[in-house]
Amino acid sequence: MKTKLLQPSAVATAAQILRRGGLVAFPTETVYGLGANGLDPVAVRRIFAAKGRPADNPVILHIAEVAQLLKLVTAVSPAARKLIKAFWPGPLTLLLPKSSLVPAAVTGGQATVAIRMPNNSIALELITKAGCPLAAPSANLSGRPSPTQARHVWEDLAGKIDAVIDGGETKIGIESTIVDLTGAVPVLLRPGIITRADLQAVLNFEIEVLADNKNIAPKSPGLKYRHYSPRARLLWVETENYEAVIKKLIKNKTAGVLCTRRQANYQAFNIYLGADSNSVGHKFFAALRDLDKLGVEIIVVEPLGKTEEWAGVRDRLRRAAKGIIS
Repeated sequence: MKTKLLQPSAVATAAQILRRGGLVAFPTETVYGLGANGLDPVAVRRIFAAKGRPADNPVILHIAEVAQLLKLVTAVSPAARKLIKAFWPGPLTLLLPKSSLVPAAVTGGQATVAIRMPNNSIALELITKAGCPLAAPSANLSGRPSPTQARHVWEDLAGKIDAVIDGGETKIGIESTIVDLTGAVPVLLRPGIITRADLQAVLNFEIEVLADNKNIAPKSPGLKYRHYSPRARLLWVETENYEAVIKKLIKNKTAGVLCTRRQANYQAFNIYLGADSNSVGHKFFAALRDLDKLGVEIIVVEPLGKTEEWAGVRDRLRRAAKGIIS
């Protein structure tokens, strides 16, 4: 398959590809998504084939207006309405009871569906012109770091999908927060830039946080399988004497260090991600890919902050790392 690289001005062309059952990667405010007609099970299964994604790992449906949501779910709770009003369009995904319109291929065979409205003009125009919700996990090979630039998509999926819309670098850099609203109490399934405190401030009551359980079917993306990993061995150091530990780990190795505390001078390829959670989240996946291109054997990450706004980045690093030294 020959993959087309499209500019934002060619959204109509991309929409036509989607209406024909094709696959198009497109930018959102979080990461690039790999889109297909979310109501066409054959097209949705093509996403899984292109990515090498397990069939029981649900994908998110992306919509452009709330009217679309009402056709895709059987109920919208008062809590859901409050969160929609506060955070849509934006990096918040809601898990709701699905309607019969949603194919099992989207939900991993479950009775719930994950839905969000992205805060990106290209994505919203594409969904509108395609005339359907778009099933869209991250546009990368399964298990690889999520793509925050069109070139990342090209590296992983060129020849496997129909087109990529180059919308530049994404603003946030990690995937959306996911909240399960199907039970008596909302549950935070995946942290993101919208924090638990942000959600609770809108709802005016406490929400639960999902405990890891790898023996149950995942209700939403990012819960069961290893994710976001570079080819190099990735280690996360959380000790107080982290500099000494890192120097020992990388000694006599071709190494990369992702720095979060300051501009360090390790004998390695050093990339400073920044000192705040938003900066680190924005640069994290791209840095992993850049170090892979340099052919490093090992990537080590300096300690991250432990306050709530760091939860999304800590979640991604925990799932990507092959070892945590604390």
